[in-house]
Amino acid sequence: MSQSTQSIPQHVLSEELQRAMQGRRLVTALFTTFSFDPGFFEQEVLRLFFDEEVSHLPVLRTVQMEQALHSLSTRAAVYYDPQALECAARFGPARLDFARHPVRMGACFHPKMVCLLVEAERDEAQAADADPPRELIVACLSANLTESGWWQNVECAHLEVLRSGDRCAFKEDLVAFLKWLAPQSPAAPPAQPGVRFTQRFEGEAAGEIVRFLEQEMGADFLRQSSDTLHARFLWKQPGAALLDTFIDEFSQVLRGMNLEVISPFFSHDDSAAPLDAIIEAMCPPETRVFMPKDDAGTPKVSRSLHDAIRGLENTSWSSLPGEVTRAGNRAQAAARGVHAKLYRFFRARPMREIWVLGSANLTRAAWQKGGNMECLFIVERPCTRRPDFLLQVDSKRPDADATTITDPLETALDESALAAFSLRYDWATQKASARWEGDDPPAGLVLSVSGVALGAVPALRPRGWLTLASELAEKIAAHLHSTSLFTVHDDAGRGTVFLVMEDAVQTHKPSQLERLNAADILRYWALLTADQRNRWLESRLRDLILATSADGETLPANASLPKGAESLFDRVAGFFHAFHHLEQSVGKAMEENRPSLAVARLFGRKHDSLHRLLDRLEQPEDPLQDVVDRYVIALSARQSLKHLRTRHVDLWRDQRPHAEAITLRVEALADKLRGKILSQGESAAFLDWFEKGFLKRAGEVTAS
Repeated sequence: MSQSTQSIPQHVLSEELQRAMQGRRLVTALFTTFSFDPGFFEQEVLRLFFDEEVSHLPVLRTVQMEQALHSLSTRAAVYYDPQALECAARFGPARLDFARHPVRMGACFHPKMVCLLVEAERDEAQAADADPPRELIVACLSANLTESGWWQNVECAHLEVLRSGDRCAFKEDLVAFLKWLAPQSPAAPPAQPGVRFTQRFEGEAAGEIVRFLEQEMGADFLRQSSDTLHARFLWKQPGAALLDTFIDEFSQVLRGMNLEVISPFFSHDDSAAPLDAIIEAMCPPETRVFMPKDDAGTPKVSRSLHDAIRGLENTSWSSLPGEVTRAGNRAQAAARGVHAKLYRFFRARPMREIWVLGSANLTRAAWQKGGNMECLFIVERPCTRRPDFLLQVDSKRPDADATTITDPLETALDESALAAFSLRYDWATQKASARWEGDDPPAGLVLSVSGVALGAVPALRPRGWLTLASELAEKIAAHLHSTSLFTVHDDAGRGTVFLVMEDAVQTHKPSQLERLNAADILRYWALLTADQRNRWLESRLRDLILATSADGETLPANASLPKGAESLFDRVAGFFHAFHHLEQSVGKAMEENRPSLAVARLFGRKHDSLHRLLDRLEQPEDPLQDVVDRYVIALSARQSLKHLRTRHVDLWRDQRPHAEAITLRVEALADKLRGKILSQGESAAFLDWFEKGFLKRAGEVTAS
């Protein structure tokens, strides 16, 4: 390996992010990407941010990730370009709970960002009741949220960790980008006079991250010194040219340094304009440009582009060393695709090296006014040895009939497709709505999923949500249990796959574990730690797979978990124990300012919610058949609701309709089961005495 190759820092992206998460708990996450494979994201990316082992079986992994996402204080979010949605069958459908925000603009939404708001480990000197300190892990990448981006290509990335109280040179720029980004979603709450961004997007990842940056970060600006460049974040602001901003802010620092450029794509008109402008402003003594090639080593640029770049002052085409591009250590290993976007400035005397990296290709669409949305990090790397070129000069000239590998963002996307269509389903209200993000909504739109037609969409109005008929909403909900990837067709025969946007998933969407019976739910409540719950879930689901699955991975729709062996948890002491832990989990969620978790447990529809337990008790086929057992469970639920109502008045006030609904449901079930017991000859006077004593808790304070 050459000396220059040794200076290239090479890491596995997923391992670096896992390393950054060590000792930290995820609060919320925000991702931006152009190409987006939601199945890959769910199965292989999300798991990196949780400190727990996941099963190799997809069905178990999905359940485990559902539980992990359920623990987040604020729902994770992905902002993506709907024109570049990918759906690799091997990773399965998208089913998990993260906010899906399609971003539509005149060109392409192209930034690749990872923002992880985390809670750091407590300091030994920190008070036990103090909130753990928060940090923000920010990464700017060239990699899309796809298998090729995270596993296969040569990509580049830079990661920064921002701690509460730190000063940050790019705080204002990052805040400005997030404040531009969040309103681009068709699901964004409408702006209102006097309502701040953090209020408008309260409970969303963008709002929580901006609140951290504005309230917990230090000074907005760090004065740059002539010796050190503080990391900077650069994004293409509306109406501005990224190239102009870059040159205005950094030409003084970068002038006179050597330049090498790695970019997989070029403008469709074979223009060298962006690079020409950079060279004119920075005056590099020498410039080298990466030449993309196919698997056979043939240059993938036209002769006109080759000559245009070669004609720039002191500029040559170059190649990356084979050690970097090979997929393995052996010389005959296949070459990986190069998807990195890197502009590296350096000089040998005095030693200095500055990298500009992120999403921007060497194209007009990336650098000039209008065009794509892009994000970059500008960072100075410490020099441990005298820097030299990483690229090796390559004098090979392309064939006369060679064509340039142009940016597919400029040419390959069908602007007339139906990517402007959005569909949204609210699990709390059980309503579906559709939207057209354009001026002329097409007629004759029809929804389908997995080849099954669901129904026609009424005529849409531009940029407005239209509530769909309840019958169509029911069909949509039925399929959302298995996938959120739907298809829409128009009367011209065109069609496109899209992701359904789902609301109130954490609290009201039925869980992948809806097959748990009543005894299972009570056992699950009674387990003390997340690790115990995960091991128990995996054990029970493995039993189900072995009993009902033909391929060892998927479950029949009518499968149910086999009944567990009789134990203490099936009887009265186990019921009390389970409800005690339910109350504790709700109390802990409120203490940690995570009310959504409390809402999910008490009023939601997840596998471990009170509603789900009541569902099972009302089903005659549930293994827990004894009417007295069911009656005691109903009384336990009544007692717990009474206790929680007095302890968490704010929760009951904020969730009044849901609180009243669950209370009425518990009362109705208890009365029904009491009637069954009376019909078996039990004394009403005895039950009156029993209920009065059962519901009275020692030391209980009655709320006014």
